Amino acid sequence: GTISEGQSICYNTAPDQLTGTAPSGGNTPYKYQWQVLDGLNWQDISGATSLNYSPGNLTNTTQYRLAQTSASDCGTVYTNSITVTVYDNFIAGTISGDQSICYNTAPDELSGTAPTGGNAPFTYQWQVLNGSDWQNISGATSINYLPGNLTKTTQYRLAQTSSNACGTVYTNSVTITVYNEITAGVASGDQSVCYNSTPSQLSATVPSGGSAPYGYQWQILNGSNWQNISGATAQNYTPGSLTNTSKYRLAQTSASGCGTVYTNEVTITVYPLPTVDAITNQIFCNSLEVPEY
Repeated sequence: GTISEGQSICYNTAPDQLTGTAPSGGNTPYKYQWQVLDGLNWQDISGATSLNYSPGNLTNTTQYRLAQTSASDCGTVYTNSITVTVYDNFIAGTISGDQSICYNTAPDELSGTAPTGGNAPFTYQWQVLNGSDWQNISGATSINYLPGNLTKTTQYRLAQTSSNACGTVYTNSVTITVYNEITAGVASGDQSVCYNSTPSQLSATVPSGGSAPYGYQWQILNGSNWQNISGATAQNYTPGSLTNTSKYRLAQTSASGCGTVYTNEVTITVYPLPTVDAITNQIFCNSLEVPEY
């Protein structure tokens, strides 16, 4: 007789039942023995002596046939052989993209590699970690994914699904670290000084957010424009002698291109020189009285 057609199954799953048809001729009753191909040799499967046979879970592609034996020593014949193709174990690919970015900017594209095993074509679904739950990202169904601007640290992974119901596997997760929004520190040093004298040091607190180390540049207001002061690149600054009231601020720049912010302004009020009223010369005549006699 014959046995049913071959089939393809997922790794470590059981195929559908293998079914046989009875032989013709010879003498009944017939005896049956299912066999499996081991290398180059067919070997009997213990206990598989019915017309049909249900293999257990398989991890390797396997060939089967059915030996059919006639009574009265009329011989043994063999059916066709069939192959149960077992897809390789389905193993997730990987994704890359761990990175650190500035507040409210977009990271570089996250890229994935295809899984191995299972059965192509594969489908993809990017997911984001929300609290303790992974949630699908609408429309993110390609092997690569480009997030939009982010304002908080976020984790991603890629779900990879095999066709033929061979399951879904998940890649490693990647983390996009988002620096806090950079906020300027506070400058202090408002004061009043005498004409052509040196003020006390101006000081500022460090900014928050962004990425350290920070760069500093003191600036002075010239008319309506802020101008950099050459060499004034420390957190604190001591101006030289002043003859005019002056305003200062500190530009604070984050590493990693996260921008520049500016402190409040500080004002050094310079008292003008004192003025002296003019002294005029006056002539007074002595008045002599002539006595009377």
